[in-house]
Amino acid sequence: MIALALLLVSSASAQEYRLPLGGVEGFDCAGGECVVTAYVDHGAGAAETDWDCGANTYDGHGGTDIAPIWAYGCPTDFPVVAAADGEVVEVVDGEADHCECGGVCGAGGGNHVILEHEDGKHTVYMHMREGSTAVSLGDLVTCGQILGRVGNTGRSSGAHLHFQVNLGGPWGASSDPFDGPCSGPPTYWVDQGAWGGLPGDGCDLPPCVPAAEVCDGVDNDCNGLADEGLLNACGACGPTPPETCNCVDDDCDGAIDEDEGRCGDVARAMDLSYPARLEAGDSARSWATFANQGEDPWPAADLHLVVEGDPGDLEIGLPEGLPHDVAPTESVRVDFAIWAPEGAALGPRSFLLRLARGEAPLADACTGPAAAAVALEVVAAGAPGAEEEPEPEPASARASAGCGCRAAEGPRASIGLPLLCAALLVFRRFAPG
Repeated sequence: MIALALLLVSSASAQEYRLPLGGVEGFDCAGGECVVTAYVDHGAGAAETDWDCGANTYDGHGGTDIAPIWAYGCPTDFPVVAAADGEVVEVVDGEADHCECGGVCGAGGGNHVILEHEDGKHTVYMHMREGSTAVSLGDLVTCGQILGRVGNTGRSSGAHLHFQVNLGGPWGASSDPFDGPCSGPPTYWVDQGAWGGLPGDGCDLPPCVPAAEVCDGVDNDCNGLADEGLLNACGACGPTPPETCNCVDDDCDGAIDEDEGRCGDVARAMDLSYPARLEAGDSARSWATFANQGEDPWPAADLHLVVEGDPGDLEIGLPEGLPHDVAPTESVRVDFAIWAPEGAALGPRSFLLRLARGEAPLADACTGPAAAAVALEVVAAGAPGAEEEPEPEPASARASAGCGCRAAEGPRASIGLPLLCAALLVFRRFAPG
């Protein structure tokens, strides 16, 4: 047929078949849940002989019967599948199943499907469950595609599949797919298995035609290997990806972020001190510690503390620069101050503090975040547990020390900066280290 020729290879070489049954959840014919109950009969008259000269057949039987071992009698959900690519040339459905009738019931093949294959042979799948056929006349099917479900229709004594190979037409002379001492060669199966066992469930593959190997997951040169010599260090096609500063072993060499210059400015927030509660109209001296986990040193004048997020109406006093240069693997403590204006709204506030070089914030380290998280609550004056107001420092001391504070961006009360500077300088003066 023309449609079949479009689907299949034009070669007239004989096709080989897979086991024409699949499995259901927890049960698989290929896994031993099915058994051959009768082979094709090669004996003359009453001398019933199967392909291996055994007696697992009955007089005049023209196909191979396979049954789920636990589905005695009634129809099942076991899928009947195409043994090879082909075209549907006959479909019959609508015959009722019978569970028990005390012996062989009904007549003929019951609900069934017939496929025509590109080598001219036909395969017949009989006794399928009523209403289970999943293909229509003229459909082009592929090996392993579901055709229906195992049933007990037609002339049948129990739920099973009658699989038959016919030569010379859909209902031509039957031919035994097994090769053995009492059946002529060749076998029609990809893997026919031993007598009493089941054929394999692998489909027939076209012969490999050697070609230049390319990186596509296919054995192009037919040597049994795919993409050999073409995969990068990560086991994928294409060049090995470059290492980047992302806490991942991009180049698959077993090291993370090891390339020089990839992780210049990397910080990790190590420690943080601030009050959990702050009275409205009060200030608090606080500090954060950052570790240099990058490859570049931190000149004191080049880096500064920045606020991320919205602290609301809090005033954050930030120092200009760092107290000292910080080499890689070293840490630095940076002091800052928090002030809640007299009219500050009561309730929680949260924001982040991060080091930056100019406008560029430092990246997170692989071992932890670069930003220190501050979360406190503004409470009414006199509330228990609030930060005690620091002792004010004389104005002369503040002037001689030279206040280096700067306010974080955002709305600020003009009276807040002097207080913040004083708080920060007092804190630096009396802080240990």
